Amino acid sequence: MVALMSETNGRSLYLDNSAIIDISQALDGEWTPPARLEPPDRRLLAAARVAFFAHSERGWSLCSSGSVARGEGLRGLGLAWLDTQIRELEETLRTDALGVAFIDAGIDPADAQHCAIAASHPHVRYLVTNDKKILARAPSVPLDRDLNFIDIEQAEAVLCIAPGESPPIAPSSSNPLSGQSWWVR
Repeated sequence: MVALMSETNGRSLYLDNSAIIDISQALDGEWTPPARLEPPDRRLLAAARVAFFAHSERGWSLCSSGSVARGEGLRGLGLAWLDTQIRELEETLRTDALGVAFIDAGIDPADAQHCAIAASHPHVRYLVTNDKKILARAPSVPLDRDLNFIDIEQAEAVLCIAPGESPPIAPSSSNPLSGQSWWVR
């Protein structure tokens, strides 16, 4: 992951483990969207589109905590090119206290850590997760700023991707997805 060098314009999507897993599954070269999309397919298509369209050229950035992408094996899946698009966020002085607040709201400690890191960085506007417990309970934690907890399909919608728009990035020529464009709709 690349280090986050400067604050962005408040248009950062923080990816938790579930969002990174969806992106990994969508872009591992083994999945392509079928003609008729079922809910799991719609989720994976949204994950791929988030990975390609949440880019600085469109005024967006992806971020996560330092260990998440490495722990989910992006590099092992030939997705190191994607890992470089996810900016690394570190804990802040507020992270521990915020973590306790999220745990008190009934969120598992590892997930609470993600919520706390995202909440402690003012430029992060959205925490993207597919964890129903986080989506239901995290908004009840009082924060001193606006942080939206959304799923991967909502994240795709937030990006306002125009029909037929091409993403600013694409897989390298050595990637199994090279030459494909099923994420352009």
